[in-house]
Amino acid sequence: MADNKKIIIADSDKKVVTSLKGVLKARGYEVITADDGATALNKALSEMPAMVVLSVTLPVIDGIKLSQILRSNPRAEGIPFIFLSESDIQIPHFQSHKDTLFIKPVNVDEVAARIYSLFEKVERTREVSREEKIIEGGLSEISLPDLLQMFSMNKKEGRLSLQKNKERGEIYIHDGNMVDAAIGDISGEKALFRMLAWKNGSFKFLPTGVNVPQKISKPTDNR
Repeated sequence: MADNKKIIIADSDKKVVTSLKGVLKARGYEVITADDGATALNKALSEMPAMVVLSVTLPVIDGIKLSQILRSNPRAEGIPFIFLSESDIQIPHFQSHKDTLFIKPVNVDEVAARIYSLFEKVERTREVSREEKIIEGGLSEISLPDLLQMFSMNKKEGRLSLQKNKERGEIYIHDGNMVDAAIGDISGEKALFRMLAWKNGSFKFLPTGVNVPQKISKPTDNR
């Protein structure tokens, strides 16, 4: 489990907050609560939690605006958000590889299970990032966006091979940035975008020198 086990729960529904807080504290998480967006923002910036669970209808500052403010802060931009909403809505800047939307009334056990899964993913990513040898695993354990983010942060260089059923792709990385990608006759950003849609499959990263023409100009962080 990751060292930072702080979770902010921001919701004016005290029943949801109390139930979820009890379940998480029993598993060893440090839970910080807030019943309005302004308080949640202040606590998030001072405590720097590992995750934020928030209602989209928070008073003072709503949940969507709160998430946008935090995402614009370099210290908090990597925090996953679990949104609680009365209906299925489109959330600006929603990052499907780490954010989650639950429709109220929520099942507390399902929300808690999602939190456990996200923490396990963070720990798995940290373990992989420490490896200096060949790295192998499944995209169901670590998503491709998470892998690319990890390679960027650790300035990795090498070839990332992906396999999904009969499809096989390659992504070339230099100094943490994507240089090129290929699936069969398709290359560059078109190949990359196709692989970014893969939710299952396997990956293998081979640390090696990369000397290929640059066909992908977007930074790894800009996915």
